[in-house]
Amino acid sequence: MAISEEILLKTIVSSLILPLFLLLDPVQIARNPSSQAVDYSGRYVFKNYRKGKGGYENHLEISSVGNGRFHVSFELTYFYMAGKAETFHEGSGAGDGQLRGNVLTATLSDEANGSCRVTLTFGETLIAGDYTVTVKSTNCGINVVPDGVYRTEGGGKRSGISAPRPLVPKTILPQEVCPDPQAPCNSAAKRFAPYDISFKLPGKLSRGRTYTSLPFYGVLLKTFAEESCDADDHTESIERERLKIQLAYPHNKVFATYSCPNLDAVDYEFAGRLDSTGERVLIQTFIAVYAGKSEAEGNQFLTYVKTIYPQATLKRMKVSYEILDQ
Repeated sequence: MAISEEILLKTIVSSLILPLFLLLDPVQIARNPSSQAVDYSGRYVFKNYRKGKGGYENHLEISSVGNGRFHVSFELTYFYMAGKAETFHEGSGAGDGQLRGNVLTATLSDEANGSCRVTLTFGETLIAGDYTVTVKSTNCGINVVPDGVYRTEGGGKRSGISAPRPLVPKTILPQEVCPDPQAPCNSAAKRFAPYDISFKLPGKLSRGRTYTSLPFYGVLLKTFAEESCDADDHTESIERERLKIQLAYPHNKVFATYSCPNLDAVDYEFAGRLDSTGERVLIQTFIAVYAGKSEAEGNQFLTYVKTIYPQATLKRMKVSYEILDQ
């Protein structure tokens, strides 16, 4: 009887342990990684900015898209001193990634041909449901690197309300113009008009902020005292002339500006365009052609252009853009 009872007891114990073993089977867990995933959704911030010293203020938002995948979105700002003035670079990027354990990898896109590969490692804090995110990047081309240790915004309270950023001049690092007429620098945030000379812009633009190009040299070919604005934002006869001139310079953008109402227009800055007070525009409408980055390149191109346009003049220019209320 004692032996039979012992066998019966072992059978009962085995029947209880086997299901537990199956539940803890690592193969079963590996087949369902999302069942073990923690929801890291929320807003995080990495900030080491100090007024007058520079630094980063980067914001990260994470949201679950199901099955252990998450969408990550970065808004990045790097502050620095340019002489005695404080200015900054901006960048942004977003993408999806798969969570494996406490590590998520994703490739970010800034919607302006920039990308960045990031690895996010999540860590626990002493506060329940609160996490840190260590971000490391490789091959990053979104203007500002997102690397750093991010913490939940609001000191552990996921309120979703970001702290206000420090006040800085509303300008960012100037970017080069794109002089190839066949390859304008359009992006999701801004599509330049056919008659504009384009320049590189961030993937996201802020209202009321002026974006300005690096200086370049352009040859002023023609100016116009009057125009009819018979095509809404431009004058058809002048635009036809610009397109005809473009055929003569296939590798240098021929651009124009018009005085027609257009809240989405770019603006140009060069000597002689405004009067001495800087308040009155002397040259409203013109046609010009890109001549180069340096004055030497500009003068060389000017010599060539003057064989057809003897009154042409070389100008050191900048082009700018600002989103206005429409």
